[in-house]
Amino acid sequence: MNFLAHFHLSGDNEDIAIGNYLGDFIRGTNPKELPEMVQQGLLLHQFIDEFTDSHPLVKKTNKLLQPYFSKYTPVVSDVYFDYFLASHFDDYSAISLREYTHQVYDLLKRKKDIMTPRASGFYDFLIIRDIFFEYGNKDGMTHVFKGLASRVKFKSNMLDGVPVLLKHEDELYALFKDFYPDLQSASAAHLKELLGNTKS
Repeated sequence: MNFLAHFHLSGDNEDIAIGNYLGDFIRGTNPKELPEMVQQGLLLHQFIDEFTDSHPLVKKTNKLLQPYFSKYTPVVSDVYFDYFLASHFDDYSAISLREYTHQVYDLLKRKKDIMTPRASGFYDFLIIRDIFFEYGNKDGMTHVFKGLASRVKFKSNMLDGVPVLLKHEDELYALFKDFYPDLQSASAAHLKELLGNTKS
């Protein structure tokens, strides 16, 4: 899953959410200088990624997309799933996507002092481009795929991200709709376990 979903799966704990965000910028470590709850957010991020990668519905999604995007298929499917979450956000949240993204941006601004340089730099990009809100519409998705395509080293075909989405949208959405509740349940259970392991 991509950034929006990682925040959405963090519950109401701000430090968990920040750790979950940092999970894309801190690999293979659990930095002891970070607050304990932020460290637990890093662990939640790892769990979400592992659960997603191993889920049969995600494997089915990637099999559908692999002829188009080859080695970059998991990147594209992550973006598609955030698109479906954003464009159907009212099905999963009591507040609007616009209100939710403002809350996330405010949280990131307040916690910027504990971010790595890369995480801080992406925050600046996130705000300028309003990426979370862009996930919810196809014009925004075009911008997202252009940005991704410009940063990869090999041919990715990610500039075709929106045309491929249009071609397979109904099938892809059906896969997402069946998968995401499984991820929500598993993430909530794992988060409860992580919080139970924290020091009081």
